[in-house]
Amino acid sequence: MRSVDQGFDTIFQGIAIGAVQFSDQKRSWDGQTLNFSFTARAGFLNVPLKGWVLVEDKNVVIDIDLPGFLNNLIPEAKVKAAIEGQVKGLLA
Repeated sequence: MRSVDQGFDTIFQGIAIGAVQFSDQKRSWDGQTLNFSFTARAGFLNVPLKGWVLVEDKNVVIDIDLPGFLNNLIPEAKVKAAIEGQVKGLLA
């Protein structure tokens, strides 16, 4: 939990998904679950995103609500791969 909390900024700022920038980050812990929200900005688009991270003994589960239209701009698989790569690097 400490690694996830300390590395949260690194996870999202280090993601290379085109010209997307992240701002207005908020987060709070509820037991083993980190709830978060932020705004993804790309050009004229400002997309509010939210989700959670569940930290278990041997797993870290991340769930992000992505708006459907965003998948047309940035494929969900690319977002997933980028976040997984950042989290694995953080926990290694």
